[in-house]
Amino acid sequence: VLQFWSRLQRENCVPVNRQRDVMQRAVGRLKDKAALVRKAAVQLLKTILDDLNKKLNPGPDQELVKKWDKIKNDVITSIKNNLDTATQDEPELSQASLDNLYDAIRKHLRQKNYHKAYLVVKHTERQYPDAKLMRCDMQKSEQIEYFVALLRNMFIIPERTESISLTQQCENELALYKRLAEKESIVAFLQESVQFCRMVSEAMPLINSLLMSKQAGDVSEAIDFFTTAHHFNIDSAKLGVANMLLLVWSPDQERARAFAIAKKLVSLMQHIDRGSALALEHLVEKWVEKGDITPAIIQVFWEMFLKKIDGTTDNDSFAAQSLLVMITKAKPSVAIANLEVIQTHGLSADYNTRNLSVQLLLPLVKKNQRYPPDHSIFTSVHDCLMETFVKFNKFSSLAANSIDLIYAICDMPEMVAIKILSQMYQKIEETMVKNTENEEEASMPTELLTRFVFVLGQVALQQLIYLDICVYSELRRRNQVREERKIEEKRKKKAGAFATPARRGRADDLRRQT
Repeated sequence: VLQFWSRLQRENCVPVNRQRDVMQRAVGRLKDKAALVRKAAVQLLKTILDDLNKKLNPGPDQELVKKWDKIKNDVITSIKNNLDTATQDEPELSQASLDNLYDAIRKHLRQKNYHKAYLVVKHTERQYPDAKLMRCDMQKSEQIEYFVALLRNMFIIPERTESISLTQQCENELALYKRLAEKESIVAFLQESVQFCRMVSEAMPLINSLLMSKQAGDVSEAIDFFTTAHHFNIDSAKLGVANMLLLVWSPDQERARAFAIAKKLVSLMQHIDRGSALALEHLVEKWVEKGDITPAIIQVFWEMFLKKIDGTTDNDSFAAQSLLVMITKAKPSVAIANLEVIQTHGLSADYNTRNLSVQLLLPLVKKNQRYPPDHSIFTSVHDCLMETFVKFNKFSSLAANSIDLIYAICDMPEMVAIKILSQMYQKIEETMVKNTENEEEASMPTELLTRFVFVLGQVALQQLIYLDICVYSELRRRNQVREERKIEEKRKKKAGAFATPARRGRADDLRRQT
């Protein structure tokens, strides 16, 4: 929406009475959490300033530029021949005002009286002593270019006296109520100008704060805005221009290097096959161990995964997430530090993103920590799996990874598995009821039934592994500890039976103390 308003402003399609509301809402969007929204808001304010600057300082008339190109050579020749002619020989010029002198220059140029126009320009130079002193230090060829540039600027800029004379004619011809309406419109315009200045002043501190933003897009747009505001001669923009100097010490160079490395790895990830991906995973593990993949690079991967960087495509996001999976296998703390992002964004996106998000969580098993079944991780995985079970075309890979994750890090995985299986069975029954025309004969939802059987088999396999490795190992460890305690007690009793009374009493004292 902000971009549409920017386009309307560039096309001069925004009414003056609507401009204030647009600016007010754009200033409010400078506080938005999304970087793209802040960027569009700054661009809209910059467009409004540019448009007003063009209206107050109109550019050259293209028709006049073409006419000047035709007479340029004649003007240069005339100036070369009369460069040393003094203006004291023209007494009528001394009584003319500055505006009249400009009009006279344009008039002589239109009449092809270039020598006369040159003399008037040279006489006008007396109004600006500094300019004359600067010209005197120039060489002859530079002085010719100097006068040609002055004549060109005066010739190609549209005259403003026409609107003034037209206003004077209207004041003489229109009735009193017409002049009153004009005054009211002027007052309304001035009021809008005051509101405009207030809103620009209100936006300045907000845009100034964007100079220190972590988003490179915010900083770039803020710099462009303050550049335009400085050209518009806004006093409050001077503070922003001064703060721009502090950006010399910003860590953008390190971030730029991290972004370049991340971009190359993402591009590589998009063009490799399965076998090469396994080799790259081994390399990534070595890079993480050596510290070659820095936290800055990992941060860029997360931003690309979340598409916070401008220009990030879906393929870039998927490749960045795949690299994050490789990194978390070598450094599980990366996943722990971003659990909320994985749960809120990764497990609620498309199928491939969900599948990789579950793989991001699988390295948590290396932490040797199990979570209770009511933990938010399992709630998110449950909701993700149930939604995929019903709505998505693909299912098997995500289901297998989800069940593996539950049995790997859950303290009581059978409770979560029972909940998933029971709800899947309910979904199948609901579908059977909807497709039933005869109560005795019910059509089975083949796809859902296939998925249910797959999950059931995966749960059975993981339950067997869980009982064999986790539960049985724990029971065996406890039995071993119990047997060791019995052996120790027998050894102590046997040692006590052969001990002397004195030693036996000493042993009893030690036993009581322990």
